[in-house]
Amino acid sequence: MIKPEKLGDKQKGSYQLHLGRITLLAPVVSLVIVLTLILFFQKPRSFYREGRKFSFSVQSLKSTGPFADQGLWVRSGWDDPTGEFSHGEIYGLKLGKKLLRLDIVYDPIAAIRKGLPKNVPGLMEVLSSKDSFLVKRCAGEALVKMGPSARSALPALLMRCEQGDEDVEWVILELAKAAGASAVSPLAAALTDGHPIIRQKAAEALGEIGTDAAPSVPKLTGALHDPAPAVIIASALSLRKIDKHDDGEVGALIELLTNKDTQIRARAVFALGEFGADASEAVDPLMNTLETGDSQAEGLTARTLGLIGPAAQPAIPRIITMLDSDNSQTLMFSMEALGRFGIEAKAAIPRLLVLAERKEQMVGAISALSSMGADAMPGLLALYRHGKDRQYSWIAREFIKQGPNAAAAVPTLVEDLQSERRNRAATAAWALGSIGDSAKVAVPRLVELIHDDDPQVRILAAEALWRIDRQTNAVLPVMIGELKNWSKDPQAVMGYMTQEFFPSRQETAAEVLGEIGPPASEAVPLLQIMLRSSFDRHKQAAAKALMEITQQSF
Repeated sequence: MIKPEKLGDKQKGSYQLHLGRITLLAPVVSLVIVLTLILFFQKPRSFYREGRKFSFSVQSLKSTGPFADQGLWVRSGWDDPTGEFSHGEIYGLKLGKKLLRLDIVYDPIAAIRKGLPKNVPGLMEVLSSKDSFLVKRCAGEALVKMGPSARSALPALLMRCEQGDEDVEWVILELAKAAGASAVSPLAAALTDGHPIIRQKAAEALGEIGTDAAPSVPKLTGALHDPAPAVIIASALSLRKIDKHDDGEVGALIELLTNKDTQIRARAVFALGEFGADASEAVDPLMNTLETGDSQAEGLTARTLGLIGPAAQPAIPRIITMLDSDNSQTLMFSMEALGRFGIEAKAAIPRLLVLAERKEQMVGAISALSSMGADAMPGLLALYRHGKDRQYSWIAREFIKQGPNAAAAVPTLVEDLQSERRNRAATAAWALGSIGDSAKVAVPRLVELIHDDDPQVRILAAEALWRIDRQTNAVLPVMIGELKNWSKDPQAVMGYMTQEFFPSRQETAAEVLGEIGPPASEAVPLLQIMLRSSFDRHKQAAAKALMEITQQSF
C-alpha cells in the first residue's frame, strides 16, 4: 500500500511537469499565432458592423516615422478635419519593425445612408418624420442625388416649406438644380399657387436651374406684379439668372425701395446690385434711400451703387462721408464700393489710410486703397513699413494682385529681403515674383536667399527668381529638394498649411516645375508620390505639373 504522502509527491511532480510544458509551449504558441496573424494580414482585411469599419493590417515601421516614439502597445485617434462626423481609433502591437494594426473608423453618415429607403415616397416619409436632423439631411441628399427621377417630390417639398419646415428649403433648390429642365413644369405651375411662400420658393428654384428654365420666363415676368414683395424679388433674381434681357425686373425692384417694410427695402437694394450696370436707372432712387436715415439699408445701398459702377459715380462724395460711420457693416460696404470706383474715388484716400491702421477695418481699407492708383501708393508703402497689425502681409497680397502695376513698391520690397524676420523676407519675395521684370534689381539677393535655412524663404525666393529671370539651373534643385524632403513624411504638410497667407511649399514647387517643363523630368517620381497626397490641391498641382513635364495626362 502506497503511503498518502508518497502519492502527494507524485501528483506534485506531475503537476510541475505539466506546468513546465505549458511554460515552454506558451511562447511557441504565441509566436505561431503572431506569425499566422502577420501572414494573414499582409493583405489588409476589413469588415463593417453598425456604422464601423474594422481594418486589420501589418505596417512596416521606420525609426523616424509614425509611432516611433510609442512603446510596445500603440493607441491613437483622430477626428475628420473636414467637419464630418467620422472618428477613428488605431490600436497596434509592435513586433520588431512590424506593427500589427487594427483601425476602427466610425462613420455614422455612411451607416445612415445605408439604411435609407431607395425610392421617393420612402425618402419623403423620412423627411416628414421626427428623425434627427442628420438623418433628414442624408434623406435630402439622397433625393437630390436621384435627380430628374425625384422631380415628383417638388410639390410636396414646397408644401412642407409653406407649413414652416425650413429644413427642406435647401432640398428644393438643390433638387431643382439636379433635375434641370425636367423640374421646370412643376415649379412653373407652382408660381400661381395660393400660398406666397410656395410661389417664392418655386421662383427661387427656377433660378437655380438657369437657362434651361427659359420656358418659365413668361410666368416669372408675370410674377413681377405679384402682391407679395418677396415673390417679386425672387422672380426678379431668377429672371436675371435665366434670361439676361430686360423683362422689367429693375423697375419692379425700384418700386420696392419705398416699401414700408425695412426688410423688403433692404432685400430690394441687395437684389438691384445683382444687375450691376444694367441697374443704372436705379441710381437716383438709391441715392434717395441714403437720405432716409435707414441705417439697415445704408451699407447695402453703398454696395449696390458700387456694383452699378460708373453710372453711380455721383454717389461717391456721399459714400465717402459714410466712412465716419460707427456701424461696421456700413463701413465694410462703403469701403468695398469705393474700391470698385477705383481712382475716381481717390478723395477717400486720407480717410481710408486712417481706417487701415485699425485692426478691424484694415483689410477692407487696404483693398480699397490698392484700387486707387499711384496716389494711394505712398500711403500704402508707409503702412507696409510701419503698420503694427501685420498690415504688410495684406498690402503685399494686394501688390501680388496688381502684378506689374505694383512696380513702385519694388524698392521697399527689396529692402525687406534683408529683414531678419523671415516671414517678412518670404512675403517680399512672394510679391516681387508677381511684379516680374520690373523687379530684376532683386535678383542678386534672391540668388542668396534660395540657400536660406528657412524653407519658406527658400521656396518663395526660388519662385520669384524663376518668375523674374527664368534661372532654371538655380531654381530646379531648390524645388526638387523641397519635394524630396516632403516625400519622406507627406503628413508634415499638415503643420505648414495652417499658416496664414502662403500657399503650400509643395504646390509652389509643383507649379514651378511644371512651368519649367521637360527639363524638370527628374521631378517626375516625386510628383507621382504627390499624386497620392490626401489633399486635393496637391493632387491637382502634381497632375498639372506631370502633364506639362511629360506631355501626358494624369
